[in-house]
Amino acid sequence: MTMDKQTNIPLETTAKYQPLSNLDVNFYTRDIQTSILNFIVTRNHKPLLLGESNVVTNISLEFEDGSIVRDDLTIKDGINGILSYTLSDEMLRHTGKVTGQVDIAIKGKEDTVVERLFSFNIAKTLIDSIDAETKLIHIKHFADLEKNITERYERMEETFANGENLAQAVLDASTKGLDELTSAKTKSLNEIKTSKDSTLKEITNTGSDYTNQLNTVYNTMDEKINKFNSDVQAGGYVKSSITDNWQKYKLTNNDGSSKELTKADLLNNEYLNGLEPGSYFASESVSTPSGTDGFVNVQKRNVIKIVYFQPQNSDKLYINRFNNVWSNWHDPLNDKESISGSQAKADKALSDAKVYVDKNISDTGWQELPLMSGVEADTDLGPSVYRVKNGVCNIIFNVRMTSAKAETSFLTLPSNVLPKYAFSFLARTDGNSGKNPVKCSYDVTNKVFKIWQNNDNTINTGDFVYGQLTYIVG
Repeated sequence: MTMDKQTNIPLETTAKYQPLSNLDVNFYTRDIQTSILNFIVTRNHKPLLLGESNVVTNISLEFEDGSIVRDDLTIKDGINGILSYTLSDEMLRHTGKVTGQVDIAIKGKEDTVVERLFSFNIAKTLIDSIDAETKLIHIKHFADLEKNITERYERMEETFANGENLAQAVLDASTKGLDELTSAKTKSLNEIKTSKDSTLKEITNTGSDYTNQLNTVYNTMDEKINKFNSDVQAGGYVKSSITDNWQKYKLTNNDGSSKELTKADLLNNEYLNGLEPGSYFASESVSTPSGTDGFVNVQKRNVIKIVYFQPQNSDKLYINRFNNVWSNWHDPLNDKESISGSQAKADKALSDAKVYVDKNISDTGWQELPLMSGVEADTDLGPSVYRVKNGVCNIIFNVRMTSAKAETSFLTLPSNVLPKYAFSFLARTDGNSGKNPVKCSYDVTNKVFKIWQNNDNTINTGDFVYGQLTYIVG
């Protein structure tokens, strides 16, 4: 059977002022997991439908000692708008008046409703006012009192016995410690005396060494001063006035070779800003215009700077100029055409022209038309021939039907002179009523020309069909 203390708190959702609701409810500090607050949420005096998928519910509690708790509520009965909250054991330790408030928020929106304030009380139980050890003694029956007193007496005797042993141990440790201190003192004095004698000897030796070194330096300085005076008198000394027009900036190494520029990042404008004038060789480069290592030459005047880069394995030259902004790397000869390049272009243009002429400017002359079964040439009307000239095909056909079908394939041509797309055309036939003209077409799928028979024009065996058509070869 469940034993708990529940109180039902009605919460009407309204904008009207509602005074603080004193629930006249008292929980006790030893109500372990049994202090439950049930909130019945209504709007217009009807239950507010609640569900975990559409609302978030919270409770805020302020205790008399200033402690504040904010926690989630449990939806006990969503259809009837009932929320539930169980006070934890830790909360029940904060005795006194507790003020609370419930807020309900809609998921996915900023809409939030704060309900009225309510209050209840947490009081100490009678047993909480008695200290722990006395409490245990009073709870037991009087028959256990003698046993309890006996146990306390035995513990006290044991404690006193341990105290005597501890005092003797402290005395023994003190005597031993004094002996060790005396021994350590004697040893330390001996070590200090030995160290003093050694240090004095080392200082004496070091002083002698320094004196000898100073004498050597003094003698060397005398020799250098004498040599300097001799050079000045012999004219081997260069005066500062003579060097006024000398170049004092080092563009290369002492042997004239390019200075080393490791990890060069030449595609980075910030890196280029820091480059000083000189001749360099970029090695292990991070980035260069050609993607390889090479020689770098930097020239500068005031705010204007020009950087030249030549790859180590190419005769190309790249330039990047700075005058307020960098111009980006470019090959100055890239848009200049060489003699060999011009000749190569001319040769290619001539070759392309010949290919075009050979392909497009041609004339097959008149060729006999290759007729198919279902028709035969009617020479009385003229020849059946075709001609392809400069990509245009001209066909003249004069045929007689040898069979009567709905569609008759009557001619085809070599694949290189056929049209690219399907199309239809008309041809002349017998002059009888209903047979003039006849419908024809080109079937691009089967690559044949056809004569059609339909309700408007019935072609019979022995009828002649003649015509002419022109198309562009596909």
